[in-house]
Amino acid sequence: MIERLQLTSLQINGDPGIRHDEIDFEFLGGDGKYTLNTNIFANDGGSREQQFNLEFDPTTDFHTYRILWNQYHIVFYADDVPIRVFKNNTNYGVNYPTNKMHIEATIWNDTNWVGAVDWSQGPFKAYYRDFSINGCQYQESNPQECYNNNYYWNTITNLSPDEVQKYEDVKAEQMTFSYCMRNNSMNFPECMLN
Repeated sequence: MIERLQLTSLQINGDPGIRHDEIDFEFLGGDGKYTLNTNIFANDGGSREQQFNLEFDPTTDFHTYRILWNQYHIVFYADDVPIRVFKNNTNYGVNYPTNKMHIEATIWNDTNWVGAVDWSQGPFKAYYRDFSINGCQYQESNPQECYNNNYYWNTITNLSPDEVQKYEDVKAEQMTFSYCMRNNSMNFPECMLN
């Protein structure tokens, strides 16, 4: 089973095959083995997955997952540790999410991707608590308003030195897959920049 929490520009029940923006946290697995999959769609079909073995079982207690998305970068956090950074490198031809998005949470099955589901273990549930959003109300007439430095998240242009060290540790010790490791990574110019 896959439990996903995502920001997406798709309309509810929209065709996931169309070009769109999306930022995903996906939890894959069961039987005590869980992988955290992250993915980014930037006016395209995505395929920017990075996967991590977490140092904890996400089903035994609540944890904090956070996304910082501003004009400089997208940072994925697990328990306040940065686990993924996607920089805005549009000046190098890299697509970057810029569309207004909404939040969705789903539980779904993809046997081709994560294997067969033992339906006898159902029902399958995901629990959330202390959910909050700090965001900009997108204005069609003035989308640049969301880049205003009056919003604290727009003042965060880089990770702190402590965050950089934690991020490097996660990449070395917990990252098990990155789309930049695939043969088609030349289709993603950001792979050559990082």
